[in-house]
Amino acid sequence: MEKKTKESLLNQAKSYTIEENFSKAIELFKELEGLDKLDPETKLFLGIVYLKSGDYLGAIKKINEGLLIQPKVPLANHAIGASLFMLENYSDALIAFDKEIEINPNYPDAHCDKAYALVELNEYKKALIEGEKAIELDPGYPDAYNIVSVAQNHLQNLELAEFYALQSIKLEPLKENYYLNLSNIKEKQGEKERAIIYLNKALSLNPNYREALFNLGLLLLKKMEYKKAWPLFENRFGIGVKYKKVDNIWNTRSNGPEKVLIKLEQGIGDQILFGSLFHELEFIDNCKFYIELDERLHKTFRRSFSKLNFVKENSLDKDSYTSEYNLGSLGQLFRNNAKDFCRQKIKFLQSDPTKTSTIRSKILEKNNKKKSKICGISWNSKNQKIGKFKNIDLHEFIGILNMPDIIFINLQYESNIDDVVSFSIRNKIEIVSIFDLDLYQDIDSLFSVIDACDFVLTISNVTAHIAGAMGKKTFLLAPFEIGRHWYWHDTIKKSLWYPSVNIYISKKISDWTGAIEEVHQDILSEFNA
Repeated sequence: MEKKTKESLLNQAKSYTIEENFSKAIELFKELEGLDKLDPETKLFLGIVYLKSGDYLGAIKKINEGLLIQPKVPLANHAIGASLFMLENYSDALIAFDKEIEINPNYPDAHCDKAYALVELNEYKKALIEGEKAIELDPGYPDAYNIVSVAQNHLQNLELAEFYALQSIKLEPLKENYYLNLSNIKEKQGEKERAIIYLNKALSLNPNYREALFNLGLLLLKKMEYKKAWPLFENRFGIGVKYKKVDNIWNTRSNGPEKVLIKLEQGIGDQILFGSLFHELEFIDNCKFYIELDERLHKTFRRSFSKLNFVKENSLDKDSYTSEYNLGSLGQLFRNNAKDFCRQKIKFLQSDPTKTSTIRSKILEKNNKKKSKICGISWNSKNQKIGKFKNIDLHEFIGILNMPDIIFINLQYESNIDDVVSFSIRNKIEIVSIFDLDLYQDIDSLFSVIDACDFVLTISNVTAHIAGAMGKKTFLLAPFEIGRHWYWHDTIKKSLWYPSVNIYISKKISDWTGAIEEVHQDILSEFNA
């Protein structure tokens, strides 16, 4: 009788699990667990239901209880790995998947999910091996083809990435994340319209797919379709932005006095970019604005915007303001088409004039005074994910660096000075490094160093934003697709956000030859060097 009761309970619990009635399934599995506290299979089933219901910690706890009773239960370590993956603990997930593979070496799901974890840990070649092993074990496994595509995409093998992406879709045409992956590949190949088609396909399968909505917003921003793009850009939280989204409840047409907190988000470059809209806030009546910014920017912004209040992140209590707004959401208030950028100021940030004058004088005094122009140069980004696609080897600038009558100033705040000196000696040129300023912590001094220059030559990094914010003539080298942010436009050479910045885009990934030659010719033309 007991056996029959246990079998009926188990069958009913499994049925509830299939129907995704997880609360009922958990209730029955707990009842089964009460009938036999030492049954590892029940604990495994209960843990899997916890996993499916989103209780990842509960899943890990319950499955580990089962493993204490029977250490080598098949699928148990895989379920623990899946739970750890969802908790973004990829290193421990990897350990769990390896344990499953040791017990169950021909289980394709374990190899496939291990590959997903390896991708999150930036181990793309190892991910490729595991994904291919999953395909070998199950040639009809769409997720395995997808992860191989993802790995190939990260390794910049775009044709292979596209091939495997199409294979995954052929096997399972109703998985929205497969179309997102294919869209990413097409964007890298420069085929934005195809990328948008695949994003729309993903959204037809899942209209609430936040990552697809956000990516579509970024593509439309690149295309300067701002009215359509900004609402989609609001999906950035939890994907590309680590900060918390707030309800943008500030009423710009408020009749009464309002104290508005503009919440910090994103890095220093983006804070400066959206700072180009702050002068619009100064004309709004009956509002007092408190704007969260990286503290290193406070001195410069306070000098430049006397009517606004700049504060540290999370420094105000709730009683200090009546409403709040996200910094990156300001665009939808003030820039909804290209014509709106006619209000963009050429220069909206001011350096310390005394400091700037002193720095310029020192540069000219220590160098050949016959040289008529000072050029600040920056060639490296420390961004771990996309920096390598933006960085340019100094040697590629040799033609420009040999131009007469120009003093070149090193604007890299974390450059290896010995490498710069060695490069200069080896090539018989001079790049001046300023040793007595900490250009990383003392960003206000970096503003002055850049303002002391006549023009700036830079890749896409903080230097570009600072130079553009001060209206400094800037020659910006931006990558073909990977690593190029949405505000460095596709089809126009002059930046809408920074009118003094000219944009030069490489023709293909990591090939800067044509773009640098174009910059060289434009510098010659601009300054008659």
